[in-house]
Amino acid sequence: MLRRKSISTFLILLAVSLFATSVQAKKKIVLLPFEYKQHKKAGVEIRKFLRTILQNNYDYITKKTIETTLGKELDWKKVDAKQFKDLANKFMITAYVGGELKKVKYKWVFTAKIYDWKTGEVVFSKDYTIPRWMPNKKDKEAIVMLYLQAIENMKEYEAPKIEVPKPVVKQVVEEEKVDDSINKTPIALKPIRKKKDADWSNLKALRASLKLGFMNRALDFTPASEPYYKTAGLTFAPGWDIEAFPMAFSNPSSGLANIGIGVYGYFMPAFESYPANNEAAKVDTSVYEFGFDLIYRYRVLKSLVLKGRLGYLMKNWTFADKTTLDVPSIAYSTINVSLGARFMIGDKANVEGNLSFLLPLDGGDIALGEYYGEASLLGIRLSAVFGYEVVSGLEVIGGFDYTRFDFSFNGYGARTADSASDQYISIFLGARYSM
Repeated sequence: MLRRKSISTFLILLAVSLFATSVQAKKKIVLLPFEYKQHKKAGVEIRKFLRTILQNNYDYITKKTIETTLGKELDWKKVDAKQFKDLANKFMITAYVGGELKKVKYKWVFTAKIYDWKTGEVVFSKDYTIPRWMPNKKDKEAIVMLYLQAIENMKEYEAPKIEVPKPVVKQVVEEEKVDDSINKTPIALKPIRKKKDADWSNLKALRASLKLGFMNRALDFTPASEPYYKTAGLTFAPGWDIEAFPMAFSNPSSGLANIGIGVYGYFMPAFESYPANNEAAKVDTSVYEFGFDLIYRYRVLKSLVLKGRLGYLMKNWTFADKTTLDVPSIAYSTINVSLGARFMIGDKANVEGNLSFLLPLDGGDIALGEYYGEASLLGIRLSAVFGYEVVSGLEVIGGFDYTRFDFSFNGYGARTADSASDQYISIFLGARYSM
């Protein structure tokens, strides 16, 4: 695969091209349709850039001009070597320029192709690996260099002396002299003034995050007479979050590429809890959370993507010594309905926010009538993440997560409480990989 050249190399090659065209007639070029169904947006960007370069530096012949002269339409994707030779003889074409963009082992590879006027077959083919989702200006310039080098090395079309009458040959020479007066301003003086997309702003097929953070938890009753347990300060809580959009790997332009699945969770391996009225009676505790969602995303603006989720979330607490704390267990099972948004800031940064409604299926023993009477329960979760891309596909992230469950008791249990709130606050730093 070709490695990218520097801008200086590109300009040197261009200068050589312009010098060559100043002493001989411009070569006639036809730009063929590209194969880029797998990534249409990137293919169109490359083709537009190449077309502008060819128009400014060669005698560019459009397919429409050829079809109008022939009086019929051509299926250019099915034109064979013999037809290329016939068209070259009729229109004095030096080269046919084609290309193909496809995914090879999870990377986008562009293949530059040129068909010769002598044989009508491919005489030049070279690959360029695009190290990102969308090609930037340097990528497009490197691809154009492949074509310019090959075209400058090609021999200009020569009409067969036997098949073409002499008067016609003279007329062709005169036309070529007229073509030689066409503007030869260097490409550098005619920049393509089109704002590029940030490489990471496109919708990704995979996003995987690893979070290292700290969490605090407290359950409070109203009235505040019930001795319950609290977390003894911020506690280490590693977490992970993965989103995958299967169809985006093979066909990112498909509507199904916006439907995906997500799995996430965290684990607090060891921390201490204590009764609210006896801080000295601490007991080792562990907790884990696991969830999975069905995801749908939709780009509202170029820099704004909305995301909806529907899934399942479970959270469970375990005490090493249940005799120390005489409390009912808490084990949440909920349906998660959420709406989120991701907003891109400049070329590197982005911020995400998410609001979830947790509709409980179960809350553990605390929600049963034995302790405080039967309870109604509802939960919410609010989270935010800031990301900054340090290298292509890799971000550093930081954020917070706030979760709250509210209980309302009917007051007919063995213990007395009107309501309770179970709150979790966490902050974290981490890394996120996208492709």
